[in-house]
Amino acid sequence: ESPLIEEPSMDIGSGKYLYRKPPFLDTIVKYSATQEKREAFAICSMTGFLNQAALFFKRKHCDGIKINVRKEISMHDLPE
Repeated sequence: ESPLIEEPSMDIGSGKYLYRKPPFLDTIVKYSATQEKREAFAICSMTGFLNQAALFFKRKHCDGIKINVRKEISMHDLPE
């Protein structure tokens, strides 16, 4: 019943996000464009792999039930 994870925006890794905000802290960590591209690659890869795994599981274990394939879970809206 749970939806899949939304894919990141297309501008991730473009130099627009040269910082991150660690969870539970009120600080911002800045990093280089190279580091941003690496993190963007990791985020995009993991999102795709998690969605593929979720679809595989749903197809194997939800026989006869309509599976939810909509990408609606936003990582920004999850609680810290």
